[in-house]
Amino acid sequence: MSFPLSRLFVRKQYEYQKVTKDASETLRSTMNVQEISVFLLEKIVDTVQILNGWLMLYDRRAGQFEVVASHGSPREAHFGFKFRPYSYLVEYLKNERREFWFDNLHKSAHRRGIDRKDWEKIERLGAKLVFPLMGKNELIGMLFLGEKRTED
Repeated sequence: MSFPLSRLFVRKQYEYQKVTKDASETLRSTMNVQEISVFLLEKIVDTVQILNGWLMLYDRRAGQFEVVASHGSPREAHFGFKFRPYSYLVEYLKNERREFWFDNLHKSAHRRGIDRKDWEKIERLGAKLVFPLMGKNELIGMLFLGEKRTED
């Protein structure tokens, strides 16, 4: 697990070990990538207490990153949202191997690199940050997270 994401778990003193144990037990009995993706995203969203998030994985046949699981936004909101392997955001995550924050992006140099349509979709979906998902030194997916839930 990446350091910033693990900080989110620890920051609020979540039951990190319990979540890890539950996740491990479920993953051992599940072999379907779609089911695993939905399960992991739901676990992260519930544990970190965010309103929305989505998970994109690289589809080798299509040659692009596609949404495989989402939470908190209607399917049609992210339907057709894809990233090509050569897009600015994908290159950043692949090379930097760290999270990318979207807050104040319009003021940063990074804003100029992201395609306008991608930027508008990211804004509409309410993403605040994205984590790279690495496997065998390659970017295999992206985890987008939105706003934290307000405590009532």
